[in-house]
Amino acid sequence: MHAPDDYAAAFAAALQVAAINGVRGLLAAEVEDNPDVQAVCVVLGADGSFEVTALNGSGAPVGGYAF
Repeated sequence: MHAPDDYAAAFAAALQVAAINGVRGLLAAEVEDNPDVQAVCVVLGADGSFEVTALNGSGAPVGGYAF
């Protein structure tokens, strides 16, 4: 049997995946508008939050979002 914390962690992870998938269109538009974007960094928080940062070819941030 699974502990309640296991279910909470799985639910939080599923929400993060769903949210990241929801941001994909937004990032595609940003890449189209800003040709300097070469990579995207996603940082997941323990509280279910996440940050998406667009990076240029040198790894410097050129935009991003926090959710």
